[in-house]
Order: sequence, then C-alpha cells, then structure tokens
Amino acid sequence: RVQKYGEGYGYGPDRHLLYSMMDNSLHCKEYECVKNRAQTRTRPILKQYMGSIASDGWKNCRRQSLLNVLLVTKNGAEYLKSINTGGQSKTAELIASFLRNVLNDPALMGKIIQVVMDNAANCKAAGVILKQEFPHIFFSGCAAHGLDLLLKDIKKLRVGICMHLRTSCARNLFSLGVSLESIRRKTICA
Repeated sequence: RVQKYGEGYGYGPDRHLLYSMMDNSLHCKEYECVKNRAQTRTRPILKQYMGSIASDGWKNCRRQSLLNVLLVTKNGAEYLKSINTGGQSKTAELIASFLRNVLNDPALMGKIIQVVMDNAANCKAAGVILKQEFPHIFFSGCAAHGLDLLLKDIKKLRVGICMHLRTSCARNLFSLGVSLESIRRKTICA
C-alpha cells in the first residue's frame, strides 16, 4: 500500500500520541463538565428517592478485566467507578471489597436500596458476604442477564431436540430399507 501512494505515506498518529499532544487542562475541564452534568441528573433525586447500584464485569479493547459500577436512579444512570482487576481472579472477596468501598461512600450512605450484579456464582457469593454488613440492601442478579442465559439454554435444548428427532427419523427410514436417494426424489427441498 505504501508503494501505491509513494514515499511519505504513513499511518496517522495513534491515540496515545494525540492524547500527549492535547492540552491536559482541556481534558480535565471536559471531564469535570461531563461528570457534573451526570451528577446533576442523578444525585438530587437521592434526596427524595433511593437508588440502585449496578455492577458488571467486562474486558476492554486491550483485553483488561474491569469491574464497573453505576448509580441508577429514576432520572438515569451515572458512572461511579471502575477497577482494573489485572491478573487477579474476580473472586467473591474481591467483588465484595470493591462494592463495600462504593457502599461506604458518604454521598451514597443510606441512599442505596439494591445492588444488581451478574448471576455468576462469584457475584452471588459477594452478595452473601455484603448482606451481613448491609442487611437493609437487596442483592440480586440481573434480570436481563438471567433471561439471556435462559434463552441460550432454550436454544441449546431446541437444537438438541431437533438433532434427536432428525437422527431417530433417519434411523427409522433406513431400518425400513428406504434409501437416501429415494427420500431426496420425493421431497421438494432436494
């Protein structure tokens, strides 16, 4: 490709170079602006209503394992914090200690009624650990995640049933001496 465009053609600067060239104060001002806008939507509602914490684990584009926490109120969601778990395994103790720090935040103290996490065993165990310290908070699995797992199981079951029916039909036809060629001639799909 470079030969097609001649000398001097190259790839543009990567995002790290662009970020280092960008004025850091501009980045900080924009970050604070976005943060304040999100907080003015979610934080005032905590004076009148309770909120929920939503936690989810995922991997970013660099394949780093992260745990995210959001504050969810009737006015929307606000990103609170993330933790890069690095090489650590996402054990129940690690998840519990991370969520404990969030729940002990003075701005959120007494204002959280529910924590929603994945339905994984380590998340359920973290909920059990935290329930002892925060008996007034409900710890529950994510309904959307549960439905996703349920639908995947149904899909597997359906494929399994279809494969079983297909195999048993083929066995019965061949045991009757019906050849595959005669089946193909009599069906439209062939």
